[in-house]
Amino acid sequence: MAAALLPDGSEEPDFVLDQEPYRDASILLAGENFGAGSAPEAEVFRLMAYRIRSVIASGFAPAFYSHCLMYGMLPVTLGEEVIKEMAEEVVSNPGLEMTVDLKNQVIEVPGMEPVSFSIDDRARNKLLQGLSDLDEMRQHSENVVSFRNYDRNRRPWIYDLRDEAPLPATLTSPGSKSSGRKA
Repeated sequence: MAAALLPDGSEEPDFVLDQEPYRDASILLAGENFGAGSAPEAEVFRLMAYRIRSVIASGFAPAFYSHCLMYGMLPVTLGEEVIKEMAEEVVSNPGLEMTVDLKNQVIEVPGMEPVSFSIDDRARNKLLQGLSDLDEMRQHSENVVSFRNYDRNRRPWIYDLRDEAPLPATLTSPGSKSSGRKA
């Protein structure tokens, strides 16, 4: 497991994820505007190196939120009071196991009522299926080809223009002998 290492290779004793019982945590409770900083992508990777699979916060920096979804980490936005109540349960019961159920969009914490959360359907589907952005696009490639063929038959002048029409003289480079794109 990854750890916050000191220059001598030892763990950072003050870092919460290097302490028992949080060493094996996969859910991180956080505050407002979580992930704000200069390297949101690196922060997502760093948390994933600690095996964090979900971050529950009262708000996220937009870039951090999108990077979470891009790389397979679930960001959950909840109110500060709910997060505070969850944190109190965790602190008073250090071995407590909470569950974030993406399929049913509910968080279960022993000692609390289940907490519902919402997430964009598209993002939820991608996370449930373990899809990257490219995988998601590939799922729709047949639809894209079909639409392009339909559109080409319906509006052929758009496609013909791209393939055959010369560019205006103002778009050619200085000293160019060509008045168009044909090679």
